[in-house]
Amino acid sequence: MRENLEYAVVWAFVHAIGVLPRSIARGAGALLGILAYLAMSRLRKVGLRNLQIAFPGMSEQQRQLIVLDLFRGLGRQLAEFCMFPRYTPENARKVATYDGFENYEAARTAGKGVLLLTAHLAAIGQTARSREEVLHLRRAVDSNRQVGIATGVLMALRKLDAERAFELLRSTSQETNRKLIDVAQEVSETGTLPERPPRRGRSRELSRG
Repeated sequence: MRENLEYAVVWAFVHAIGVLPRSIARGAGALLGILAYLAMSRLRKVGLRNLQIAFPGMSEQQRQLIVLDLFRGLGRQLAEFCMFPRYTPENARKVATYDGFENYEAARTAGKGVLLLTAHLAAIGQTARSREEVLHLRRAVDSNRQVGIATGVLMALRKLDAERAFELLRSTSQETNRKLIDVAQEVSETGTLPERPPRRGRSRELSRG
């Protein structure tokens, strides 16, 4: 009985979204994604934490916008799924394009095998709305690559897991008052961490002795 009820609810939802105009259906899907973002705090925190590890130089506000865009994108994908039954080869051309179909036809006519490469079904939101944002994301990717290399070096040399190795990089950056990317670059090149300044309490003890 419960399974039938759940099926009925899902069936009604899918058909209700599927009969809407595409723009309205996608808007409803995006709204559903926003509600999921607000309601699913655990998944939201996982996404934010992963972005913090991958892009340590990114601000909290930027990470939140990216995760929110992800939830909205999933909502739009759900709307597209609901509209699948009404798509035909004719009207699908209005929402999807493809290149090189003649190559497929030629290979099939010649009796050769064909390898199809397609993009994953997604409604990709435009997050970089200006040239400055694009440059910032590019720098973030380069920084993340360098930090990843340094993290791997520390994991191998000091037998640490990824989280502890990254925390060691971060704490060294703070204590030496240097940027994380600079510390990571030195670790990648030398295999050692920069020397940390002695703590004040320890310095006083040494001077007294």
